[in-house]
Amino acid sequence: ARNIEYKDPKELEWEKFQKTIAEETNVSKTIIEEDLEESTLERDIVQIDEQIQQWKRVKNLETLAEEVKMKAPLKEGDGDVSGSTDEDLEEE
Repeated sequence: ARNIEYKDPKELEWEKFQKTIAEETNVSKTIIEEDLEESTLERDIVQIDEQIQQWKRVKNLETLAEEVKMKAPLKEGDGDVSGSTDEDLEEE
């Protein structure tokens, strides 16, 4: 009568409910994506820390190997009075 379309109050409530659910679903998806990104970053940080520790270990082993190489010629020279090398001994 007033050129206003009649809408059932239950139908309006249902539409409002569906809109609210859609909004909350989007919020939920955003939270899940952020949590996933955060956990991925944390996992990456842990892996990077592990790699750093392994590289430190490699560096320490390289340093130790260099120290052994530096000491090795000294030990070889101490026991070798005649001055012959392993190759010289094999030829004799």
